Amino acid sequence: MRSVIREHLHFIVVVTLLTLVMTFPTIAYVFRSDVFWLPTGQSHDVYIALWDVWYGAKVLTGQADRFFTDLMFYPEGVSLAYHPLVIPHIIPVNLLNLILPFAGAFNLGFLLIILASTLTAYIYLNWLLRDKWIALFGAVIFGCSPHVLGHPNHPAIAYVASMPVTIYCFHRGVQEDRLLFVGFAGLFAGLSSWIIMYVYICILITLGLFTCALALSKWKEKRFWIQIGLLIASVFAFSILRIYPLMADSQAQAQAAAWYGNREPSMDIMSFFINLHHPIFGPAALSIFQTPVDARLSPSVFLGYLPLGLIGFGFCRSSNRRSMASWAALGVVFFVLQLGSFLYVNGTLFGAFPLPKYFLDRLFPSVFRSFFQTDILHMGLLLPVAVLSSYGLSAFLQRRAMQSRHLVVLLLVAVVAFEYYIPKKENSIPREEFEFIDWLAATENESEIRLINLPMGRKNSKRYNLYQALSGYPHAEGAISRTPDRAFDYIRANPILEVWNRNLPITCSLENRDNYLSALSQVEADGFTHVVFHQNVGNRLTVVDSFENADPSYKDDFVWIFDMDNLRESCPN
Repeated sequence: MRSVIREHLHFIVVVTLLTLVMTFPTIAYVFRSDVFWLPTGQSHDVYIALWDVWYGAKVLTGQADRFFTDLMFYPEGVSLAYHPLVIPHIIPVNLLNLILPFAGAFNLGFLLIILASTLTAYIYLNWLLRDKWIALFGAVIFGCSPHVLGHPNHPAIAYVASMPVTIYCFHRGVQEDRLLFVGFAGLFAGLSSWIIMYVYICILITLGLFTCALALSKWKEKRFWIQIGLLIASVFAFSILRIYPLMADSQAQAQAAAWYGNREPSMDIMSFFINLHHPIFGPAALSIFQTPVDARLSPSVFLGYLPLGLIGFGFCRSSNRRSMASWAALGVVFFVLQLGSFLYVNGTLFGAFPLPKYFLDRLFPSVFRSFFQTDILHMGLLLPVAVLSSYGLSAFLQRRAMQSRHLVVLLLVAVVAFEYYIPKKENSIPREEFEFIDWLAATENESEIRLINLPMGRKNSKRYNLYQALSGYPHAEGAISRTPDRAFDYIRANPILEVWNRNLPITCSLENRDNYLSALSQVEADGFTHVVFHQNVGNRLTVVDSFENADPSYKDDFVWIFDMDNLRESCPN
């Protein structure tokens, strides 16, 4: 063990330092309990990820169903068939939460994602190139890329570590004729479907194209086709239990494919050459390229000028052009897919012909239409860029002395890290915002509490997911990936909830007194105990008049809480 650590000490030290520096000040908040701090800016998606950590623990301990929950959209519940639970993220964060505050455990989990992604790329590149220093460089391109560093609020998307480890097992298994490694490749590919379907689809595309490249020289070998058969069987065996619930629900498939309507997703090709959020390169590149403010730029697919330069150098000088060509072909596939349905260049629609994704969306809508933001496909381009850059660096270092090689690699790693840097935007929630949860916990029959959180709406419900993760109380609405429309049937059927769902106020008057009290009795009979009006979320002014005649049981700067008697007493006699 000590010899292994010494052998790869350069990787451990460099990647650890880069992770801490490039995500600063995340590490400074890991052990703090006085503030609920997240490195995610104002992205509300992080609250779904935090809910996943809480709910995933209940699933793993047998307290909840993986594919269905009634803890949100109570009392009828909602299908979780299309909702990812990132188990490789959920397990370590829950273990860390045993000794760290919840936010601190989540933040440290984000740092571990970067380390894991970088490590798996390093393992593959070290085997492929037989050079641990070049492997370090390529691993940094993969694991410290804007795609990984820029998604602290999306651990499912950032968790691309399964890509290099799958290719490593498959490539080594074929090259060394080791069926065990091929079986492990199928295992990791199949299990990726349990992480998130985006990763699974990108891995399948990569394995398919990788197989085609290997088949050019091995198609006559019977052993090769045995290996491919084992790979297919393994992938199927370890993914079928995740895939079947999706395929069995045709209505959910159709809704998921049409999640963003008929919008044709496209991404400006300049996204690959502009690190949009870099404090220096971002404004400079926008000025140099004269990119319009309304260009369809993605902040997470920047390739880096140094990696692109090394790739060009490798094709000019490397003796590995054939190997590079295969990886380049794989990279081009994901490059083109990310452009979306139509080509945009520097804010301008270029050309009248649709791109491949336009046709794939129509041929396989349940697969490709789900990539409503095409930059998600960048996870398939990361490994080709890392490998190609490593080949280029290998050609660049061929005539340099061993000692100078190390210094050159460290310098180039620092350059790439600087190119990829994205400042962390803080999301800081004061502890006082959670005091209403403590008040609810101190009430009688605390275990029977069921909440109606207002105002309703998807963005607000993401925030309520966080409150549920901290309290455990079931509530009337919720936010998950691809929320099925039928989840709102109960809300639409109740006169009061239906009005609130449309972000309108409703009060009890002489004209509607009977209907109001009847609807109130219905939600009470179904188990709801409190209505929580949140003052720090959007659309709060649209429903606030609902409580003009009601006195709350609890009130602070963030919420008003009404029990059913409070609302009943607001009705005129």
